[in-house]
Amino acid sequence: MGPKFLRSDVTYSLVNAPPNSSQLTEQDVMEALANATALWASHTPLNFSRARTVLSADVLVSFQHGEHGLFCPAFDGAGGDLAHTALPLLGSSQLHFDADEPWTLDGAGETLSLYPSRSRAPH
Repeated sequence: MGPKFLRSDVTYSLVNAPPNSSQLTEQDVMEALANATALWASHTPLNFSRARTVLSADVLVSFQHGEHGLFCPAFDGAGGDLAHTALPLLGSSQLHFDADEPWTLDGAGETLSLYPSRSRAPH
């Protein structure tokens, strides 16, 4: 089994909101994250809560373009890969969404539901 969180209480923080071309606000993303983590918590031994600061978060959620880190695969722009995660190796884990995708909440673009049964994001 690979790396995992060493405790059951896991915090998350939104590093950046989707780009201006997105229909989503930061509040929309935070609500989607709260709904998704509540669902995940109901099926796992984990408890999720929003971190007080980005620096204290166990999971950092962000919207990224193309090349965006030494150990992260590059995003390929709209229409391809939607998201990926990095395992919790050195401190916090990361959940990246492709900022070039047309993210929505209503299904008109890539729906940011974050529910494991409906989302194509990692879970």
